[in-house]
Amino acid sequence: MKTRRFLLIPLAFVLTLAVLVPSAASGQAPSRSLSKAEAREAAIPVAWEIARRNSLVDSVKLHGCDRRAADRFVCLAFDRGSSSTLATTCRVWVRVEGTGAKPKATVNLVSCKNHRLALLRAAEAEAAMLPEAQRIGGPQVLFGGVMRRSRVEFVGTGGWTQPAAADPAKKEL
Repeated sequence: MKTRRFLLIPLAFVLTLAVLVPSAASGQAPSRSLSKAEAREAAIPVAWEIARRNSLVDSVKLHGCDRRAADRFVCLAFDRGSSSTLATTCRVWVRVEGTGAKPKATVNLVSCKNHRLALLRAAEAEAAMLPEAQRIGGPQVLFGGVMRRSRVEFVGTGGWTQPAAADPAKKEL
């Protein structure tokens, strides 16, 4: 009986080690966790796919990647672009999974917003300048054309005549 007990203890120890330490002969490569650099590399092409779908978007910037598990990241990219009157910003969340050499990236969520760019038109600028010119020169102001200096700035010219002041040398009765 005592002999059996001594044989079972080493056998149990060997079986425990076999479970805890996988053998190289089992054929399975040890899994490694996904690195942040691999996640970034996989997320950028997916963010560019979304950017190509929107004609207003012309640039992609990867903001960062957050680890969710050993083999999973969620990355945030900003897709931006503009036209003469609109600016577009898209937030693209990309989910990256995998442990091998080729991680798989998929779009998790896309949120795009457009906002109008400030643009002052010539008629609006002239309508704003005319009352100020009339305040300075009187109601007979001849207001000239306006010239654009930037998207929100115009320069205008105005002219008027003032009656000559009385000559102080002459004495009027």
